[in-house]
Amino acid sequence: MSSQYYVLPTLYNSAAVGSKEKLNVFADGRLQWPGLPNYPRTAALIADMPLVVSDKRLDVGVIAYYQEAYKNKDISVAAQISHGFKVGEGKLSIGVQPGFVSQRRFREMDSVSLVNDSITKRTRFDLGLGLWYTIKDWWIGLSVQHLTLKPESEPFIRGRSFYLMAGGNIPIKNTLIDIRPSMIYKLCDSESSFQATVLVYWKRLFGFGSGYRYKNSIPIIATLNIKDFYLGYCYDLPTGNLSRNYGGSHELVVGYSTKIDLGGSQRFRRKSIRIM
Repeated sequence: MSSQYYVLPTLYNSAAVGSKEKLNVFADGRLQWPGLPNYPRTAALIADMPLVVSDKRLDVGVIAYYQEAYKNKDISVAAQISHGFKVGEGKLSIGVQPGFVSQRRFREMDSVSLVNDSITKRTRFDLGLGLWYTIKDWWIGLSVQHLTLKPESEPFIRGRSFYLMAGGNIPIKNTLIDIRPSMIYKLCDSESSFQATVLVYWKRLFGFGSGYRYKNSIPIIATLNIKDFYLGYCYDLPTGNLSRNYGGSHELVVGYSTKIDLGGSQRFRRKSIRIM
């Protein structure tokens, strides 16, 4: 799970696509406990944007994800579509994420039955669903990923997972400082994880913060925003026994985010509010 989840919400929730009203392209790379033999490593490329088709608003996105841990590999590719509705003072979006996942599983020789090492490969249809609600500077999301896959019994391998995410932005009056708290909770059959994070931004240019990942690590995060470009680095200072023995984790996120001209989006937006 990414320690910079707050800038990669579509990686965990398909309903978050288009929530920033911009064209977003982000890449993420993570090395977890690099002192561990065959340590877990992940890479992701995500993109999303709002669209207006026939005077109707749709938000779309794509994901490519790679994960390797202990000679096991997952490669997944998916499309994302979401549609939003005005609910109260905010917007509720419903998202769907169809795609495919290719899995490689390695089994070591069984010393009892003397079964040789084996490698199993399979490609399966994958599906994710999500809900995402935004109101002013706050957001909350609930989602399920890999709905068609059975929960994995092995740590660090992607199986059916449930996510709860929330966060927001608190501008400090008469200053150039914003405070951005957030959290993510993941639940699956073989792994449960929780992280809370607080970032402090100055002029929305430099950001620095920390948090806590339950029984795992303390993330230390630094970010830089220059015009439409984002750069973020995180070092997870280990707290658990396993992570202390094999060192902390490193994560780098780079991104590009810019406003796009939706043409008739303003006309669509006024019409939608009046109808709903």
